[in-house]
Amino acid sequence: MGERLARLRGTAGLAVTVVARRLRHTAPRRIVYSVLGVALAVGMFVLVAGVGVGLAAEGSAVGSNADYWIVPESESSATLPVSVGGPQLGGVHDVAARLSARDDVRYASPVAVTLTAATHGNTTEYVLVFGVVAHPELTAGGLSARPLTPGDPHYANGTYSGPKTNEVVVSSGTAELLGATAGETVLIGGQGDTGQQATRMTVINVSTGGAAGLDSVPVALVHLSELQAATGATERDTADRLVVSAASPAVRD
Repeated sequence: MGERLARLRGTAGLAVTVVARRLRHTAPRRIVYSVLGVALAVGMFVLVAGVGVGLAAEGSAVGSNADYWIVPESESSATLPVSVGGPQLGGVHDVAARLSARDDVRYASPVAVTLTAATHGNTTEYVLVFGVVAHPELTAGGLSARPLTPGDPHYANGTYSGPKTNEVVVSSGTAELLGATAGETVLIGGQGDTGQQATRMTVINVSTGGAAGLDSVPVALVHLSELQAATGATERDTADRLVVSAASPAVRD
């Protein structure tokens, strides 16, 4: 017991030291971005409480312009849609394709959200990465999917053998935090004990618009299958939710 308390005190002391050092040596704006990133994750935690199909409010924490979102049913009272082992939907590409085939659905896309490392040059920061099946009208994380190649080419009917686009759209907050501009290469993932190597991606657009309050938050948008490949989530084709844009309220049933 005494040894455990000693370890806890040591960990707490290290945390205080690191925070104090960052406060002294890190630009205040970077601290603001970090706080906003945490705030967004907490906002998601609150937003996604509950189960089933919900009406997506404009400007929601997922930053999507869809009419409905579908979340996994769970016995838990809440779901946090970042990489902390929470409930996820499986087989999402096939479900999204069946929904998109309906005449009363404009588009349907899975959305996976992962808090992961992004590196540009000697700078590494954690950002919220949204993975989607790209559609010109889709917005996720406050970022438009229009610059991405339509669809999800790497998925290739579940074989994950299609061409990788290696495309990433970033918010202006992410670009400023990393010091990256359109056309430059960033590394996504590869930190921690996941065993996954970082994926080289090209910034194809820096978004200065998007949902109110999300523009300066460090977020990025990529194709879902490429995010799944980077995080080892290809086996069950998982995502945190499905978003649906519908032409008629009857699609809810």
